[in-house]
Amino acid sequence: GFMGTYRASRDKLSVTVDAVYMGLGATERGPGGRVKADIDIDQIALEANAGYEVRERLTVFGGLRYNDLSAEVAATGPLGNTETAEGDESWVDPIVGAHYSIPLSDAWSLTLRGDIGGFGIGSDFAWQGVATFRWQFSDRAGALAAYRYMYMDYDDGQGSNRFKYDMAFSGPALGIVFTF
Repeated sequence: GFMGTYRASRDKLSVTVDAVYMGLGATERGPGGRVKADIDIDQIALEANAGYEVRERLTVFGGLRYNDLSAEVAATGPLGNTETAEGDESWVDPIVGAHYSIPLSDAWSLTLRGDIGGFGIGSDFAWQGVATFRWQFSDRAGALAAYRYMYMDYDDGQGSNRFKYDMAFSGPALGIVFTF
């Protein structure tokens, strides 16, 4: 997986671009080990938003999040024959949210960020929460530890053409911060 964020601000205005990539996969064998299945899922979420500082350290924002999923399943039978299936789905969610920065000292800070989206336009509902603990060890560089939780409930099509994605993913992140 990979996550990256770029945020530019001037006075009370800000622009943020956020990217998340996850490559997930698994291989499993059926009873007796005669049938094998390989599953590969890739997900990309790209977000762009514009924010406005309504109070010191509190910024509200609105934007769009593009989501792209691709999946492939390969099943190998006991005679060595392999069948594959694959599919792709993408959609765009409008989002609104806020982030709040809490200075803990000159070098340490905590930022809390949350957003909701979808509203039936893309996803039926989506939300995200991120907590970031940051150490600014020089004027130009810092280190961070973060935790992200993201949930999406997306549904499209009907019958055999129905695509349903009702998933949550979460986890820690470590990173480097560059300040310009």
